[in-house]
Amino acid sequence: MLAHRVGRELDRLVRHDPRWRCRPAVTLGDGTVVDHLVVGPAGVFALVCDSGATPAERLGDQLSETAGVALEARVVVVIGSGGALGDARDPASVHEPASARVTVVHRDRLRSFLSTRPECLAPVTVERLYAAAGDAGTSRSPVR
Repeated sequence: MLAHRVGRELDRLVRHDPRWRCRPAVTLGDGTVVDHLVVGPAGVFALVCDSGATPAERLGDQLSETAGVALEARVVVVIGSGGALGDARDPASVHEPASARVTVVHRDRLRSFLSTRPECLAPVTVERLYAAAGDAGTSRSPVR
């Protein structure tokens, strides 16, 4: 299952750079499920595996309200071999339209994609947002 493989990649990201925090299976107030919530120095990312759903605005609003921090979450649609969003045979491909808050990344490029984003959140803000995701009752699973 792709979401499980993505979880393993995120575990590696956290082991490599402990400033990152990941929470699996985050359910938003309207019932939308985000496969993984990732919070780190480069911002807040809602990872959706092989789906066109774009819950970033709702996720950002919910975390902003709970944590008292203004933010803009970005949706990352993670694809694997034979992904629903096009030809995933080229793991080097990253589709990141400048005007959209949705990026499509092959699972093999996920750690690189996240770890090379420009830093925009202080460590204290990362912890505050990560805690807010749990405090808001959004997580259905144990934290990663």
